[in-house]
Amino acid sequence: MSTKQEVTQSTEQKLSHQLSMQIMEVGQTILELESTYHDSFSRQMREKIQRAKEILDELANDCMTELTSERMKNWQKERLQEKEKLKFTRKKDAWEILSPQQEEEYKARVTRRMHQGFGR
Repeated sequence: MSTKQEVTQSTEQKLSHQLSMQIMEVGQTILELESTYHDSFSRQMREKIQRAKEILDELANDCMTELTSERMKNWQKERLQEKEKLKFTRKKDAWEILSPQQEEEYKARVTRRMHQGFGR
């Protein structure tokens, strides 16, 4: 009998977390829309978004898990982290990390070869 209760409780916790994650995603989207397009919205739309923000705040305080609530409220930090993951990085070539002295020697060598001709 206790196993059945444990399964039911763990299922409820998973659903709660899953629902909390979904609410967080919706909340982040609404907060981002409000922040980005605030000046483009009509007065009525701003009022609706404000009401949605109030509802989300209530949900965050009363129903959502603490982690997802914080993530939703800090949506800008979350978006920056996502952008950082998408940034292109590459390994620098050897000539890009030369010291100033090595760079001068390299330039002198290339210039000397240009005067001599590369084909020789």
